[in-house]
Amino acid sequence: MDNSKMNFVKEFPEVKQLLQHFLDLQEEYNMEFSTIGTTPETLKIYCNSVGIESNDDTIPFYLIQYNNDKNSFQLWSNGSTWDNVKIFAKLYESFTSATIKKFSHWEKYLLTHENYINSPFRDTMRLSLNKLNIPWKQIDIKIFWDQLHGILTDLNGKKDIDDINILKTLITLTILRCNVIKNEYNLAKDIMQFCHMIEIKRIELSDKISSGTDSELDILQRESSHESVSNMSGSISSVDSENSNGMYTYGKVPIMLKRNSIPFLEPESSANQVVDNFNSHFKLMAEDYELFELKTKFNRRRSTTSTSRRRNKSKKEKISKIRENNRSRI
Repeated sequence: MDNSKMNFVKEFPEVKQLLQHFLDLQEEYNMEFSTIGTTPETLKIYCNSVGIESNDDTIPFYLIQYNNDKNSFQLWSNGSTWDNVKIFAKLYESFTSATIKKFSHWEKYLLTHENYINSPFRDTMRLSLNKLNIPWKQIDIKIFWDQLHGILTDLNGKKDIDDINILKTLITLTILRCNVIKNEYNLAKDIMQFCHMIEIKRIELSDKISSGTDSELDILQRESSHESVSNMSGSISSVDSENSNGMYTYGKVPIMLKRNSIPFLEPESSANQVVDNFNSHFKLMAEDYELFELKTKFNRRRSTTSTSRRRNKSKKEKISKIRENNRSRI
């Protein structure tokens, strides 16, 4: 792999530490990731959040490279920095765009839920939901209510939540959290699968080297090699039955599952990480929702105007060509 254009981030002796790094990234910046294997010992991790182009160089992407000599994982980055507002703005714009095909109506998924029925903001929530085009079929409704309840509880008394624009913003933030929670599970699975394949190859290579003679020394070396490979996964704690379903509520993340299962880790920060993230990254956006709405509408209007101008220009060019053809025939 040519790392000349990549920045070295960190080396991880254990898979658990590598997973922890990406979990903390997602908890802080609320992005979704996809993976692709570029070589047998290199995994590319890139952002696939709604509205983010895969070839956008302003968005960070990462390469995980296995270091065979050190039996560790090296993490490389393209050097770009995360823009939390950009990720949220793209999602918000997609939910409020009139040009996107209408998804299923929210009533089918939320109307009869006790959280909606008992909400003190039910009327405002109904108006807010009517103005958002959300693919509810793809959303885990239980996680949605858990996350929304946590956000509303945290902001209660600090903000006039009973406002259609603020609730639109908060509902969109909740969907963002739902997407990230689901993606954390998938990303961890992909990384573990990548590490598992490397583990298999190391064992096969070790067995191949040791298969010549089975002296006592050879057997000891082979056992040592197997143990070394197994330790790549680190010391992974068992999970209690309460968290074994892989779901977690607002501000609570399941601990790591047993090896060969789908892994989850506790963030290094406090249990209220989601609350802290909301306050630090999105509070100003929620407070300035009117400006945000205005900017979104302006960008959409500017895009529409630009498209209209291109169409008019193309139409005039066609008319001009027709006239010239007619003149040449005369």
